[in-house]
Amino acid sequence: MPFLLLRRSRKPIRRQRARDRTGDAAQRPLGVLGADRHQLHHARRTRPRRRPHGNRQRSLRHPQRRDPSEVRFGVRDRAGAPAVVRRVQRRLLPQRLLGHRRASLDRRVPPVEPPVMKASSSAFYRCPADGSALMLESVVSGDAIETGTLASAAGKRYSIAHGIPYLVHPETLSPIEQQTQAEYDRVAERIYDTAVDWQFAAFLEDEDAVREGMVDLLRVQPGQRVLEVGCGTGRDSYRIGRRLGPGGALFMQDLSPNMVAACARNMRDRVERGEVECVLEYSVSNVVHLPFADGFFDAVFHFGGLNQFGDIPKAIAELTRVVGPGGRVLVGDEAVAPWLKGTEFEAIVTTNNPLFKADAPLSALPVSARDVTITWVIANSFYVIAFTKGDGPPPL
Repeated sequence: MPFLLLRRSRKPIRRQRARDRTGDAAQRPLGVLGADRHQLHHARRTRPRRRPHGNRQRSLRHPQRRDPSEVRFGVRDRAGAPAVVRRVQRRLLPQRLLGHRRASLDRRVPPVEPPVMKASSSAFYRCPADGSALMLESVVSGDAIETGTLASAAGKRYSIAHGIPYLVHPETLSPIEQQTQAEYDRVAERIYDTAVDWQFAAFLEDEDAVREGMVDLLRVQPGQRVLEVGCGTGRDSYRIGRRLGPGGALFMQDLSPNMVAACARNMRDRVERGEVECVLEYSVSNVVHLPFADGFFDAVFHFGGLNQFGDIPKAIAELTRVVGPGGRVLVGDEAVAPWLKGTEFEAIVTTNNPLFKADAPLSALPVSARDVTITWVIANSFYVIAFTKGDGPPPL
């Protein structure tokens, strides 16, 4: 785990006009007044060079020059020596510290090779504004859709690009949703998976064991229809998909078009290797206005983005809406466990990522929630809530 490391500040070495030597100069520490000429020469050669403005960016750009398991950053005194150094595991670095890779962040993810969507898939979707059916207006390449439009009877139109329907409502997202969409569009290609790898390693956790355990809580069966909200690059998607078998269907949704494209690309590789056999569908949409009919799915899975949703209670209500009675809902995100509140552990992780200050949203669960369980995973820093959808409030 990361920790804070304080180092004593080194005072600048100064020449002393009068040769004031008391005692053996060789035994006096560097950095004190009265250092002899040999010490001054040695200090000039061994003292770290003063780097130009932007030193912190440089140190992050070349972390391999230090211990490969850590990145150090901090402040420097007037002599250029580290006065306070905060050492943290790379995997806990907040995204704002990854800004030095802006060039790679700004590169858009290339679209997956079309087609992804079939014309028959249009029957699965509903208008996110009013829940009405959508009609496919144009098709390219026969049954395989590369570009097209889905339209509602009320005149709402939604585009299909590279075989992926863009079903976002409202057209103008809230500020937090705009920020989230832009942020994940930037990191989808290279940064996201690297950051997730860092995080699991920093907490000394086995990612396979954690993610498979969460999918176990979903209790999916072969042949079922499952929705994954916030699919990201597909790190959970293939784990769910391979349990559904050839008769099942997995719908993957995200607010970031680049994330959906990255997920589709990764899932295509899994299909080619024979790991996933179920039907795969992709869409871009807003979690508080999902483009699906009531009770359309047997289960809904979401992990890792709830804290950045604009309206968490409404989002959980929407996830519950699209699941049929008896279906399972799973949600999870950052939140340090209650018994770790006020500890040094909490101070470290929340300093590196303020999202860990969140609390598990138990009060946002619907009255229809049954068989509710909550567990903490990944060093007790992420909650996982799972429940079964019942029929209204519990009977008396």
